[in-house]
Amino acid sequence: MENVTLKTFPANKVEALTMLYLQESEDLTALSPEELVRKYKEVEQEIKTVFTKLNKMTLSNVKI
Repeated sequence: MENVTLKTFPANKVEALTMLYLQESEDLTALSPEELVRKYKEVEQEIKTVFTKLNKMTLSNVKI
């Protein structure tokens, strides 16, 4: 029997939060596919930026 790797969406917390944000706070019906992709990538980058800032803050608060 072969090992099969299944990939699911969302694959991580950034993808999950991006989709959640878009589903709950945006009217996507009027967007073209290109606009939707641009909006997804925009929100995804904003969420990644927040995680990066939070991670840096957490690391700076760790005392050695």
